[in-house]
Amino acid sequence: MGSPEGDIPQKSDSVDTRLAWLENEITELKPSLAQRMERLEKELPQKKSAGELLLDLLSQVAVPIISGLVVLIIGYAIKDSVDQALARQQLQLAYASEMQPLIEQMSKPGASLAEIESAALMLATFGDHAAVPLVNQLQHEGSLRALGAETGLRAMALGEPAVACLVLERMINNRTRLYGWETHLRAIRLLGDLHCESAMESLQAYQQLLVGVDNEALLTRYRAILRRDSAPNRDSIAQISETLQRSREVLETSPMP
Repeated sequence: MGSPEGDIPQKSDSVDTRLAWLENEITELKPSLAQRMERLEKELPQKKSAGELLLDLLSQVAVPIISGLVVLIIGYAIKDSVDQALARQQLQLAYASEMQPLIEQMSKPGASLAEIESAALMLATFGDHAAVPLVNQLQHEGSLRALGAETGLRAMALGEPAVACLVLERMINNRTRLYGWETHLRAIRLLGDLHCESAMESLQAYQQLLVGVDNEALLTRYRAILRRDSAPNRDSIAQISETLQRSREVLETSPMP
C-alpha cells in the first residue's frame, strides 16, 4: 500500500513509493537543487587565461618597482637642482669677491681714466656677472667712472652681446626715476654701437617721449621719468635726440657684424 502524497513513507512502503516521495521532495525544495547548483557555480572563481595570469603577476611585481623608480628619479632631480643652485650661489659669491677690488679701483678718488678703464676691462672678463656693477658705475654722470663703465660694457658685449643689450634696453625703458638723462644717453649710444637690433622698438618709444618737449609742460613730463637730481635742458634733449636718430639709423642700415 502506497504512502499518501506528502506523508513520510514508512519502512513497509515499497521502494518505488519511497523513491517517488524523495523525487517529489527534491523538486519542491526552495530554492531548488538546480538553483542551488547554479548559484554555487557562479560563486566559484572563474578560471583565468594564461595572459590574465601574467598581467596579474606583472601588476604585483612591476608596480612596486615602478613606484620606487619614480621616487628615485624625483629625488635625484630635486637633489640635482639644489646642487646646481648651491653651485651657482657659490660661484656668484666667488665672482663678487674677485670683482670687489676692481669696483673699488674704479671708485677710487683721483683715479685716472686709464686706471678706471683697466679695471672696467677686467670686470668685463666676468661676463654677465659684470653687468650690474658696470651699470652701477655708468650712473655716475659727468665722471670718469661713467666713461670707464661704457668701455667695460662694450668689452662685455664681445662675449655676452645678448646680456649687454638686455640690460641697456631695460635702462632706457625704466620710468621709475632710477637713471638720469646722461645715463640714458650713454645707453642709447651703446644700443646702436653694439647693434642691439632687439632694442629698435624701445628706441622708437623713447623718441616719442621727446616729441614736443619744447613745450614746458611736455618737458616737465619727460623730467618726471628721470632721476630727481638730473635736470635736462633743451640742449641736452637735442643731444639725446641726435643720438637716438643715429642709433636707429645704425640698426636700420648696418648689418650686425
